[in-house]
Amino acid sequence: MDRLYARKSQKGKFQELSDHSNAVANSARDFAPDYLKDAAYVAGLFHDVGKSYGDWQEYLLAGGRKNGQETVPHAARGAEAAFRKLQTLQDGKQDWPFICLPILGHHAGLPDREDLLRFCDNAKKATTERNKPQWEPEFPADYKSLSLPGGILLIQDPNRRRTAISNAVAFSMRMQESCIVDGDWSDAKDFDSPATTNPRYDTVPSLSARMEAFTDSLKTGNASGDVMAVRAEVLKACEDAVTKPKGVYFLAAPTGSGKTAASMRFALGHAACHGMDRVIVAIPFTSVISQTASVLRKALGGNNVMEIHSGVEECDSEPLRDAAEKMDAPVIVTTNNRLFETAYSGKPSKVRAFHNFANSVIILDEVQSVPTDMLQSVVDALEYLVNCCGCTVLFTTASMPVLGSDVKRKFEGFRNITPLMDPEHPIILPPLYEVKDETDSPLSFEGTAEKMVSFGRSVMCIVNKKSTAREVFNFLPKDGHSFHLSRNMTSEHIDKVLTEVKDLLDKGEIVRLVTTSLVEAGVDIDFPVVMREKAGFDSMVQAAGRCNREGKLEKGTFVMFSFNEVVKVPSNRRMEWNAYREASRNLPNGGWNPEDKSGAMRKYFSILFSKQPTFDRYNTRILQEKMDFRTLSDCYDFLENSTVRVFVPEPEEGERLLKEITLLATKGRNYGKLARKMGRHMVGVWRTDYGKLKVEGNVSFIPGTEIPYLADMEMYDKNTGLDTKKEMEKVLIV
Repeated sequence: MDRLYARKSQKGKFQELSDHSNAVANSARDFAPDYLKDAAYVAGLFHDVGKSYGDWQEYLLAGGRKNGQETVPHAARGAEAAFRKLQTLQDGKQDWPFICLPILGHHAGLPDREDLLRFCDNAKKATTERNKPQWEPEFPADYKSLSLPGGILLIQDPNRRRTAISNAVAFSMRMQESCIVDGDWSDAKDFDSPATTNPRYDTVPSLSARMEAFTDSLKTGNASGDVMAVRAEVLKACEDAVTKPKGVYFLAAPTGSGKTAASMRFALGHAACHGMDRVIVAIPFTSVISQTASVLRKALGGNNVMEIHSGVEECDSEPLRDAAEKMDAPVIVTTNNRLFETAYSGKPSKVRAFHNFANSVIILDEVQSVPTDMLQSVVDALEYLVNCCGCTVLFTTASMPVLGSDVKRKFEGFRNITPLMDPEHPIILPPLYEVKDETDSPLSFEGTAEKMVSFGRSVMCIVNKKSTAREVFNFLPKDGHSFHLSRNMTSEHIDKVLTEVKDLLDKGEIVRLVTTSLVEAGVDIDFPVVMREKAGFDSMVQAAGRCNREGKLEKGTFVMFSFNEVVKVPSNRRMEWNAYREASRNLPNGGWNPEDKSGAMRKYFSILFSKQPTFDRYNTRILQEKMDFRTLSDCYDFLENSTVRVFVPEPEEGERLLKEITLLATKGRNYGKLARKMGRHMVGVWRTDYGKLKVEGNVSFIPGTEIPYLADMEMYDKNTGLDTKKEMEKVLIV
């Protein structure tokens, strides 16, 4: 038989097909969870059998073109070869979907059911109607038929068991695809660049020891004695829990009680105890993710902590970019969006990282921020990872939603979820602030600004809408001590403002900050006075956690307020506020007494969930059961993002990036490395506004690219960020 090749390197060197197939098979087996290892190995062996066909070999030798064709398909042929081979087995023929479908989708992504049925018809005809491949690997004699982990099959409720099985089957397909794609791409990279040095990291046990030393150093601090005592208690509970078995846990502790450091102490200790590979920390918003990553780098060393999100700019080398794409580092800090879109994606570039979720500790920080209508898909993905892939999940929050029980049969929570803290003896911070409910005396924008000034000390006002934040800020004194935060600002801009605000607070200067809810998840900031526009109880508790956070005052002041009829309250916020009112109706002080707060929170979420029309926005369970992988992958958008990300060439760094990318792009050169640095200088623009801005020429594409950028920088205010209404006003004036 003539030599058969899998690829040709940039230097003109050919890789033999059998060498590539064996390398991918071995990598896929190493990557896969235990129950999928044999199937992953076989899928890796057969994934490129289609390249052994004569027309594909001719295509490769012709430089990637044949008879005018730019591609010759091979994935379906490899899947068909595996299908035929599996049908000859007594034990294992039923495994064909777990092996054939990931092969079929390892370039184009997992298909929908209609394509699967078409594949089955073609595969059955292939032996008579199509030429056989010139080479097939030897099928392993010791192949063991795949079976799902037993815990799923033992679920007593038949409806729930059926759902758990269909979810496990669908996620198993993606897990297999992930193993094959990563094995395939990694082997191709190694063949093209054999001298590339992969990143080196410290071991999980050594990182656990470093985290222990770091948390020990935090046992003395500037906070009050009462706050430090609570932090010590939370940390001890996490330290005592590291040896607990793998499973689903939650850490519900007051805001400001040191959950970030304590949860990492548990996670790394637990991972070291159970021989786990990594810790993945998922955070709601990119705008505040750098704070958590900064703390972890300080504790563990920068090389061991990898940020993976749209605003990342640290992956300046090819090995680091490759590691980031497959989430291969001992500590990953990412977003909920990236985590769950990876779990539900069938696209190779996204799903590649999925196998690295296995055997990990996954922390969902500020879990109350998960959109309610996405909860079912979150629970289903995490239950699969725990039940089938050896993961442990930890939820951290000061306002724990109801995740462990059914709500009017519309939501199936975790069957087993365990608190790290003793539920019989909850940790209660002493009252750090007095609560004032002034929602019955609504304020105007100007009145809100005047009230902020009237306190005569530093105050933070949190509102529900970006437009409201801008309006209130416009009435504040412009004396260098008034600040604004919203997602109309770039991440770079937000970080600069937060740094300046914290510096002024540390110096004892009076600061007035009006902001949206972006500070309520993960931002470590301390004001003596906090005002919060009416919202849900969870948002209120998070906001109040920024009031006298360190306990340095005898008491801070937390004010719940409302706006007059000028401001239209978003429907979700109105529903949340009504649920809070109902939950707290018969509780002293509206449920704000420390001993009442946890019970009030449970009641609040139960009421809120009972009013929720759906917990599964994209009908993921139906699409999983139907095996409509492509449809689900295309529609699954964790943030329901109806915005377009626009680059803002802010002075110096942003302007430099614009010039350098333009220069490279117009010369036809690769600008990818610079483009990755643009994330911190981008703002989301509503699609309706984006269309108008393009028509007016305010937004254009960077020359030589399809990257939109703000061409009219007059629309980006140095205090409040992008104001799309400015252009509308200019048009009206003209």
